[in-house]
Amino acid sequence: MFFDEEQDKKLADARREITSQFIAMSKDLESQFEQQLREVEAQIFGEVEKQIAESRQQEEEAIASSNTWVKEISEISQNFEFILGYISSAAVLRK
Repeated sequence: MFFDEEQDKKLADARREITSQFIAMSKDLESQFEQQLREVEAQIFGEVEKQIAESRQQEEEAIASSNTWVKEISEISQNFEFILGYISSAAVLRK
């Protein structure tokens, strides 16, 4: 009976040790997974943020370019209106 109790105690100690090792290994793996997840998230979010910034820059450049063309077209239109007005005035004065 003493032998059985001692054997049971050794088995229980061995189970606790194995359980403790598994818990330590699982915590280590969990930590590694979390670290890798943070790295992947940072990489993905960094790339997405970069793409958004590039798209925003391209859009801003397109708007600025468009605004420049609109301004130039408006100035040309005003010049044509002035020239047409001048031609009309000259034609009236000639009659």
